[in-house]
Amino acid sequence: MISLAACALSDAAIAETIKLACKFTETVSFSSGNEEKHSGRIVLQIDTENGATMISGTGADLSIAVSTLKVGPIVDLVDDSDKGKWDITNKTTSADQSTWLTQLVIDRNTGDFNYYRSKEGGISIIATGACEKIKLSARKF
Repeated sequence: MISLAACALSDAAIAETIKLACKFTETVSFSSGNEEKHSGRIVLQIDTENGATMISGTGADLSIAVSTLKVGPIVDLVDDSDKGKWDITNKTTSADQSTWLTQLVIDRNTGDFNYYRSKEGGISIIATGACEKIKLSARKF
């Protein structure tokens, strides 16, 4: 999903890129009732162009990708974003015809984020945490 949406955004110059460094706590719930908890870090990249937004990132235990473009496996989407938050929900279908619901909400004032992903009749993932903006102009290397 990341590469398809990234390709859709790469046809023209990206108007704005924001990177966030986020710490999170994740709970993975299985249909058996078992749960696993993890903590970690993830760097999220938010690319916006002409009103379309793509948010993606991969950490050791968590991978996130949502888009306001209906591309690739995205069969439905809701964009409740405003000036104070990004709030994007995608419904996707995987190669095995499984349906996934993914929602990411990031408060632009506090940096708080909430991520939810679930497979119909199966696993669900909830991650919450806080993000800080990475200054793209202040490189160490």
